[in-house]
Amino acid sequence: MARPPRFDSDQLLDAAVRLAADGGPAAVTMSAVAQAVGAPSGSVYHRFAGRPALLAEVWLRTVERFQDEYAHSLDREPDPHRAARAAARHVVAWSRAHPRQAALLLHGPEAVSYTHL
Repeated sequence: MARPPRFDSDQLLDAAVRLAADGGPAAVTMSAVAQAVGAPSGSVYHRFAGRPALLAEVWLRTVERFQDEYAHSLDREPDPHRAARAAARHVVAWSRAHPRQAALLLHGPEAVSYTHL
């Protein structure tokens, strides 16, 4: 029976978010992520085929989490004007509650695209 993994994907992605927020997408390397969580670099490569895959997953996970909550803020209010205001408030509240993820999103998808690596 295989032993359970010591480091899961979320731990690695969380480290990548911290690195990107503090130093931009260029700071996110496979070895930097491994070092940030105290894992061997093989743990990172076991879950992500390479840096482009890691950055893509960081971006997608962050965008999906933001958009899920954003859509929920729209769905709660039937009046479109009030829904728009609620959604705008959500952007500010989410960004304050998740400053590192907001910083990552400010870099934009082109900063983590394969062609810019």
